[in-house]
Amino acid sequence: MNLTDFEAIFEAIPLPVLIIAGVLLAFFVIALLLGLWALLRRRKIKPADISRSPLFIDVQLLDREGPSPELQQLDFYNLPVRLVALVIAPVGRDRPVPSISELPQLEAAIVPGLQGIVENHNPEIWVWPTQLSVQGFTQAFFNNAPLPGHQGKGSAWCSLAGKFMYHGHAFVAGMVFRSAEPNSMGQVLVERETQWLDILRLQR
Repeated sequence: MNLTDFEAIFEAIPLPVLIIAGVLLAFFVIALLLGLWALLRRRKIKPADISRSPLFIDVQLLDREGPSPELQQLDFYNLPVRLVALVIAPVGRDRPVPSISELPQLEAAIVPGLQGIVENHNPEIWVWPTQLSVQGFTQAFFNNAPLPGHQGKGSAWCSLAGKFMYHGHAFVAGMVFRSAEPNSMGQVLVERETQWLDILRLQR
């Protein structure tokens, strides 16, 4: 079929049909773009390219709202908190950076149901490049997300960082929380994978 045949078919289609098809196509494209924009805005995911997104996380610029009755309850060692920042990265050489679509599964691998907390609390999310070691990540996270006071103690801020597994591969996560009142939690290191469940409790 050549170009002339296509032109003949196109000319044979009634004008109202072409207009309706054009309008429907325009609506589809607009809806697709709005859906993508809403997804990125809702999850507030920072770019994985560190050259354009510095590692430093200014805690003072994060959401300062603490836990509220409207939010699903999350406890940090029995202290009600709101999750305001989340960092996830793979560990090991040549490990690919996770895609946006993988994040809910990774969140659930840390603590079952955590993906719901992320949707409900709407924290800032960063995807960091591949980390060479768990210890290197935890040090980098605590250094680049400094908490006020004595490493957060005596303030309404606290943080948590450590390793978790997903489909047999090692990943690391760092979290920043905001409580309603000053607390003594500070920066807490997850020393074993099962400790996530000891520290974070989700109220369903």
